[in-house]
Amino acid sequence: MGPLLISGLRRLVGLVWIGAWCAVLWCVFWPWRHLGGLVDDRVRWLEGLVLGLSPILGFSLAQSSRRKLDPLTGRGYAIHVRRLLYPAAILSAIAFVLAVLLL
Repeated sequence: MGPLLISGLRRLVGLVWIGAWCAVLWCVFWPWRHLGGLVDDRVRWLEGLVLGLSPILGFSLAQSSRRKLDPLTGRGYAIHVRRLLYPAAILSAIAFVLAVLLL
């Protein structure tokens, strides 16, 4: 296997992975769209925010990773992204659970 074939295979696996995550998120959020009222407005607002900010966040992560990481290490990018995004994801999950419980 040549490097181009491996690179193409990695990209294909990455696209399948992203597609699977999008399908999972769609299955989770689809029932919420039909609840109506305040929950529906919150979900639509959150959906718009995520869709708008995701490309910006992805571009920023890629740029900072290119500056900080050695291009020859494959696991460095994943570790870098985990260090940057896990704290924010945990805080967001806690805030979402508290908002649901308190409201």
